[in-house]
Amino acid sequence: MIRQRCPNCQEAHDVSVYVTGRRIACGRCGIRFEVVREDVPRRSTGRGLESHRAARQPDELRGGAPPQERPTELERQPSLSLEATLTRRATTAIAREPPKPPEIPGFEIVGLLGRGGMGEVWRARQLSLGREVALKTLSSHLADEPDFVRRFEKEAAALAALSHPNVVSIFDRGNAGDRYFLVMELVAGRSLRERISLGLLAAGEAGAIGSQLLAAMDYAHRRGVVHRDLKPENILLASSAPPDSHDETVKVADFGLAAVLGRDSALHVTRPAVAMGTLSYMAPEQRRDARSVDGRADLYSVGVILFEMLTGELPLGRFRLPSERGQAGHRRFDAVLERALQEEPESRYANAGEMARDLARAVEAAEEPGVRGWIKRLRG
Repeated sequence: MIRQRCPNCQEAHDVSVYVTGRRIACGRCGIRFEVVREDVPRRSTGRGLESHRAARQPDELRGGAPPQERPTELERQPSLSLEATLTRRATTAIAREPPKPPEIPGFEIVGLLGRGGMGEVWRARQLSLGREVALKTLSSHLADEPDFVRRFEKEAAALAALSHPNVVSIFDRGNAGDRYFLVMELVAGRSLRERISLGLLAAGEAGAIGSQLLAAMDYAHRRGVVHRDLKPENILLASSAPPDSHDETVKVADFGLAAVLGRDSALHVTRPAVAMGTLSYMAPEQRRDARSVDGRADLYSVGVILFEMLTGELPLGRFRLPSERGQAGHRRFDAVLERALQEEPESRYANAGEMARDLARAVEAAEEPGVRGWIKRLRG
């Protein structure tokens, strides 16, 4: 049996019956990813818009035979992550033991909201104020792992620097014995991953989510915070209305990998030439060296998320843009995605505000009804 892990949720899949380049769906999180058989020599499928554009050109413009497909940055560079520093003892303990409600003075644990590689998020009642909060705790097995403690502390520092309606708020931080914890806003709703799993998003819904996400990133970037791990799991959709009303407020969460630019170097977790983040949503330069990226890496991730909302797939290999999939009304989205997904940061949008303006125009063009809208879309 040959196993390959999903690049998003790390679920192991048996790929022994597939060839390199085949795209399969993860049974756990639902994303589609490309099979890479290390036991078989392969040619790269390429990545990004250079190979995509070459695929769309007729042979005479490409000089006859198709060009050699270039290897991806991911294949040329070894990719490490902070999780690689986790000791065998801590890894074994996390896998073996079920989560136990933490005992933190002043809080009553109501239930478990979620669990990840670093710890858990609990629904809790803050007794002093009588309100419900989200209590994010670092696993006790990681309390003596300096990199993970610093990463946890850095998330608190990043969130403390931000106060925006589209960013999850932090109320407090502390530790009780060997339990480090963050007291955060409790978001009633669902994750963007849950929404995507229900089917493709209409232009208006995808645009509304994308616009709010860009507003949060514009605010964060202006304050020197780069998220570096944007993905549907870290985007919460808060709603006081029924979930199918599409009247949801975006809340960006999980700033554990954020770069707090210009702050105390003691908060820096990333070592030079180390990749951090989730590979499927990560900008090419972030795969090479996460410490050197700026806000344009987040804009690349937003482009991947927009593409997934509109198509249900990730922009891997020689991907087709939305309008090439029979979604004629999404022609203006093509231009936004092409620019956001450029390999080189200099070729992308300079800032989130600029990308948000183009996205708003794309939504307006896609939703404008009647003959007038049809003519406007044809004119591009």
